[in-house]
Amino acid sequence: ERACDAWQRIANAAAARGGDTLYEQLLTRLAAMQSAHHEDGSDSATLTISLRLPEDLPPEQAEAWLAEHAQADSVHIDGNIAAWSGPRHSTLVRTMQRAILQQGGRPRAIRKTGTADLNLVAPAWGCPAIAYGPGDAALDHTPNEHIVLEEFRRGVAVLTDALSQLPALSQPSTSTGCPIEARHAL
Repeated sequence: ERACDAWQRIANAAAARGGDTLYEQLLTRLAAMQSAHHEDGSDSATLTISLRLPEDLPPEQAEAWLAEHAQADSVHIDGNIAAWSGPRHSTLVRTMQRAILQQGGRPRAIRKTGTADLNLVAPAWGCPAIAYGPGDAALDHTPNEHIVLEEFRRGVAVLTDALSQLPALSQPSTSTGCPIEARHAL
């Protein structure tokens, strides 16, 4: 019962925290709950909660927030990954937009609410990065995830066009210290 109460406090506090868009909200999901009765007569419960952090809540603050609202004996955070978003106007973005248009697509920027490799590498490298791919992002990591082969082929053509339009990929950047290959990672 205490574990269920803790989950309700966490879910209610996340909802009350607000945010105009999903990207700006603290998203919570109860992934698992286990309870146990021990030989000494005591009981325990473990909640596994998934948090999708907004940019204004770094992992360290999220851990403190979670401990406060869980009011639990212990809180363990596994996989602290901060939210990240890059500039919407850069050489990389403009190049991808042109390539999408050249292949008959309609470029649109969305703020991804999930974790991607770029959440880790873009801030570490200090390099522009974007997530791009064909298909319906709402189906990602679901049992119904699939891709239409024609969309896949068009995605390959978009990447081929974009890579051929980017500046030379062989010279290291003197301003960031990271290779241009990384600065223009797709």
